Amino acid sequence: MQYLFRREGHWVVYSKFKGVLFDEALGNNGRSKIIVLEHGQQTLVGLYQDSRLTMKAGAKPARTLELVV
Repeated sequence: MQYLFRREGHWVVYSKFKGVLFDEALGNNGRSKIIVLEHGQQTLVGLYQDSRLTMKAGAKPARTLELVV
C-alpha cells in the first residue's frame, strides 16, 4: 500500500492517511514536512519486520527494530 506520492519534486501524504498515520507541515523552504504519528510508527515497524518496507538499494536492515515511545 502506498502512503506517500511525489508531487512537484517533493513527497506528499495521501489525504486518507493525513492525521491517521502521518501529518504534514509546511517547511521554511515551502515544501511539506512529513511527521510520522504514533500509529504510523507502529505501521512502519510492522512493515519493516515483515520485510515489506522499501529500502534504499544496497541497504542492509538491522537484525531488530523496536518502537521507542
